[in-house]
Amino acid sequence: KTLQQLEEAELIPFRRCIEAGIPAIMTSHILFPKIEPENVPCTMSRTIITGLLKEKLGFRGLVFSDCMEMSAIQKYYGTAAGTVAAFKAGVDLTMYSKTADLMRQTAQAVNEAAQAGEFNMEELRRSVEKILEVKRNLLTRPEPEFCNLPEDRVAVQGLNRRAITLCHGTVPVLDRNTFFCGCDNYRVSQAANPEDRVLPFSEHMAAAFGGGAGVISRNPDEGEIRAMVEASAAYDRIVLGTLNAHLFPGQLRLARTLADTGRELVIVALRNPYDIPLLPDCACKLAAYDFSQPCFRALEEVFRGGALTGTLPVKL
Repeated sequence: KTLQQLEEAELIPFRRCIEAGIPAIMTSHILFPKIEPENVPCTMSRTIITGLLKEKLGFRGLVFSDCMEMSAIQKYYGTAAGTVAAFKAGVDLTMYSKTADLMRQTAQAVNEAAQAGEFNMEELRRSVEKILEVKRNLLTRPEPEFCNLPEDRVAVQGLNRRAITLCHGTVPVLDRNTFFCGCDNYRVSQAANPEDRVLPFSEHMAAAFGGGAGVISRNPDEGEIRAMVEASAAYDRIVLGTLNAHLFPGQLRLARTLADTGRELVIVALRNPYDIPLLPDCACKLAAYDFSQPCFRALEEVFRGGALTGTLPVKL
């Protein structure tokens, strides 16, 4: 398989269940100390997965984990140990994003736990039967007629538009005297959207407004930063799109350098809003939460004078 096919594969089973109308739920890696006192996340909690979800609420569908390579599991509990705990808790299927060696280690840990008699084999048998039944249903069901309809795409566009949040400053109305700058497309994880199929943020926006465009790497060096300053010199204002700048200091240096030019600066956090407090306060700062085409089109509306209604979901 190509890398893209592998990257897209992780969430296919869960998505196919939802599309086919088969009951499925994905667990959270969040701690719920008032429900589970043992300081383990929902995914690893038998109190929550079996006691609350399956027994008290009577859920009979498939229970998927979120990605077991996420830091909430891998850093604090270990992916292999976390997976064993998830199966003990009652999760039917566990998900992984990218690391083949880690998956092999996890499979070995699960097999060793089974051989040591750590699992309730009757529960595992029921889980396997449920999985096989769902597979049979998916193989025989026709494609659902209620998915990917035009009104669904319109709804997604509306969600992107309503989500955009003004965090600082005033948004200018843009024109061809604007230079757009941002990272080339990349996947934040192998489960992320395959955005290599579309224009990067800067090129998309330049095509929409007629301005200039510069594309940088996710962690630009001093040479890239100088090139962006030089390329933007002929424009009245600059719009910078960041992608996880809180993880890549080169993006933060670029933002500060562009701010030092004294020209009007707008910065859009295109994924996590955690970039916002690290960016220069002389800039207008927006949180967009996404780096997809629907998000870019929503930003076009904002930069043409559209109202902003989004609210930050986290405290920065």
